[in-house]
Amino acid sequence: QDVYSGGAATGTVVGNGGWELAWTGGSVSGSTVSSGGIEFVWSDASAANTTVSSGGILDNYGSTTGTKIDNGGLEFVFSGGVAKATTVNSGGNLDVFASGVASGAVINSAGWSYVWSGGLDSAGTIGAGGFEDVLAGGIAIGMTATGGGNQIVNGTASATTLVAGGLQYVSSGGVATGTVVNSGGNLDVFAGGVASGAIVNNGG
Repeated sequence: QDVYSGGAATGTVVGNGGWELAWTGGSVSGSTVSSGGIEFVWSDASAANTTVSSGGILDNYGSTTGTKIDNGGLEFVFSGGVAKATTVNSGGNLDVFASGVASGAVINSAGWSYVWSGGLDSAGTIGAGGFEDVLAGGIAIGMTATGGGNQIVNGTASATTLVAGGLQYVSSGGVATGTVVNSGGNLDVFAGGVASGAIVNNGG
């Protein structure tokens, strides 16, 4: 299915190797992508409220809002792509590549977000049992880890807030700046890692 400039598609089910392509100026909403299906969102195109699972893939070069990534689903945010308010559930993956941006993501138990070199993840929440891996050259800003959420820093993280069991691991080559460690939070800095300007509050 091809959706061109000025066109719109709603409620499409994409599976079994099928494709949904939103080209520049096109919009799609409420799609379900699974079983080898692919939704492709090109520059200046948009997708809202897509559900991706079971081998489905969302390739984002444009704008996505409210995507839900369930078990076996993948969203790839490429250069120029912006993913807003994505929810990553158990077995789902959100990957942010160079010059891609994720904003306001919620990473739930056994969900993963990978921020690759040049990618940016901002203002999101890492919930109980969720994981964010900021790889070398990747950037995370203003994330919150709570209830056993895990942020692994091999790149750069700034202004992370750790609360009620939230964990930040700063690995070799990683830099964490301005982390706020609240009650029940934990900041661990390993060999070759750097934490600068952390604030450790009562119970942290």
